[in-house]
Amino acid sequence: SGSYDKTVRVWDISTGTCTKTLTGHSKTVYSVAVSRDGQTVVSGSPDRTIRVWAMNRENGPDGQLLKGQVVLIQMPNGAIERATVELPKPKGKFIGTVKVRYVSDNSTYHVKKSQIRELS
Repeated sequence: SGSYDKTVRVWDISTGTCTKTLTGHSKTVYSVAVSRDGQTVVSGSPDRTIRVWAMNRENGPDGQLLKGQVVLIQMPNGAIERATVELPKPKGKFIGTVKVRYVSDNSTYHVKKSQIRELS
């Protein structure tokens, strides 16, 4: 479900409990769609973004990042940067990295998957 608190909530319909809260929108989430297999959720907001969420991940990166997904990157100096995935599985010399676009300055970089601290 979408919410005024800018989140998407995933519910266990048998118990009525929230099993996961997805963050990343900066305004109310009005639209949510779930794929037939339940593995992908798409959400929309007046913040002018559409977010794609992979539901089959537990608590960390597993190589199933999706283009457009919002992630938090831990920088070498310890700072946390918010970024959007541009290229989930680069090839060639960039294997094992993820190409991201930083929200702060719109620049793109390849980062190691181990630098991804939180996934949206």
